[in-house]
Amino acid sequence: VETRGAPTAFWRDPRFWAGAGGGAGLALAGALGATAHPDLRYLSVLDVPAFGWAAWVALRWVGGIEAWERVARKKRVVDDWERKVGVQFEKDAADVRDAVKALGVTNAGELRDALARIADADAVVAEWKRRLADWEGTPEARSAASERVRVNDALRAIEAKLAAEAGGFVRDVRSVEAEIQRLEAEASTPGAPAAGPPAPRPPRPAGDPLRGLLDRAGAQLGASASAAARSVAQRASQVLSGLSFQRLTALQADDRGNVQVVTGGRPVAAMTLSLVDRDMVFVALKLAFLEQALAGGKLVAVADDAFSGFSEGARRFAARLLKQMAKPGQILHATSDPSFREAADHAA
Repeated sequence: VETRGAPTAFWRDPRFWAGAGGGAGLALAGALGATAHPDLRYLSVLDVPAFGWAAWVALRWVGGIEAWERVARKKRVVDDWERKVGVQFEKDAADVRDAVKALGVTNAGELRDALARIADADAVVAEWKRRLADWEGTPEARSAASERVRVNDALRAIEAKLAAEAGGFVRDVRSVEAEIQRLEAEASTPGAPAAGPPAPRPPRPAGDPLRGLLDRAGAQLGASASAAARSVAQRASQVLSGLSFQRLTALQADDRGNVQVVTGGRPVAAMTLSLVDRDMVFVALKLAFLEQALAGGKLVAVADDAFSGFSEGARRFAARLLKQMAKPGQILHATSDPSFREAADHAA
C-alpha cells in the first residue's frame, strides 16, 4: 500500500470529468432541443446517471483516502513499536556486547571458545581449591596454623611491651635489616679499623629544649614564646601527626609557652613523653618554623641529619615534607640516608 501511494484525487481522474461533462452536455442538449421539438427535453433526464457516475468516482476517492489514512496510522503504530523493540534490544544486548568486547572475540564461534576456556579455568580453580582444602585438613597444616596463632599472640605481646618501654617507637623490619647489612659490609671490608668504644654523646643542654626553641623563635619573630608557638601550632600538628603515624595528633602551647601534645584524645605535657616522642615534637616545631621562614622570603635553609632516629616510614614522610617546603626557596640537607635521595631534586 505504501508503494502504491495515496489515491489519485478525483479532480485528476478522467472518469470523474467524463461523467460530469457528459451530464452537463446532456442537460444543455435537452434544454436547447426542447425549443425545436418538445420530446427532446427528455434528453436532459440522461444527465442524472452521468452526474451519478461522477459522484460515485468522488465518493470512491473519499473511501480510498480514509483507507490510506488508516494504513498510515497503523504504520505509525508499527514504526513506534519497532523503535521501542529496537531500544529494548540495544539495552538487553549491551551486556553481551560488553562481554564480547572484553573477551576480544568477533563472532559466536570465538565466543563459544572463550566460554569453554573460562569453564576449563573454573574447573581448574575448583580442583585446586579442593586440594587446598584437603591440605588444610592435614594434621601438619592444622599444627602450623595453631603455631602461627601462637606466634602472632606472642608477637603482639612483645610489641605491646616495646610500646610501653619505648614510647610506642619501634623500628620497622626493613630498616633493621638494612642496618644489619650495612654493619656486616663494614665488618667484612678488609683493612677496616677495629671498632673502638662508642664516642660519648655530647651532654644535653640544661633546661627544656622545646622552651629554648620557642624563646629563640620568639626573638627572631619579635614576639613571645607562646605567640611564636601558636603561629605554627597548626602546621606543627600536621607534621607531628605524619611523623608519628597519627599517634600524636596535635600540638598546643599555653600562654606561658609550655608545649602540650594530644595523644589518645587527651593533652599531656611534652616533657613527660618518651625521648623519641620529644624528639618528634622538637623536629615538628623546627620544621614548622623553617617552612614559615622560607615562605617569608628566606632563600636558603640548612638541615642536618636530624631524622636518623626515626622509622623508615617517618623518614620518608620527612623527605616528602622537605621537598614540599623547599618550593619557595632551597633546602640543603646533609645526610647519607637513602630514604631522602628519592625526594631530593639534586644529590651530591
